[in-house]
Amino acid sequence: MAYALAIVLTRPASGGHVDSVGRRRVLAVGGVALAAAMALLGFSTAVLHVYAAPFLAGVASSLVNVAVVVYVSMSAGLRILRCIPRCRWQ
Repeated sequence: MAYALAIVLTRPASGGHVDSVGRRRVLAVGGVALAAAMALLGFSTAVLHVYAAPFLAGVASSLVNVAVVVYVSMSAGLRILRCIPRCRWQ
């Protein structure tokens, strides 16, 4: 529940954050935060850790997912846009 709640709360703001900070930086920070969340979950000793770790993982996953989608769409979109005037799609 905490993971899904974190994704729902942070996904809309992640796009603007990726645009303002940059894809690589957000991808790196999100990856480190995701690893930290998994480590926290693995070494959890209290119930609070079991709820906090998935929430942190959801925030990090949202950042990583948006950064990857932007990265792929930018790199693939530029190739498609260059090809449209002279390519035949039949």
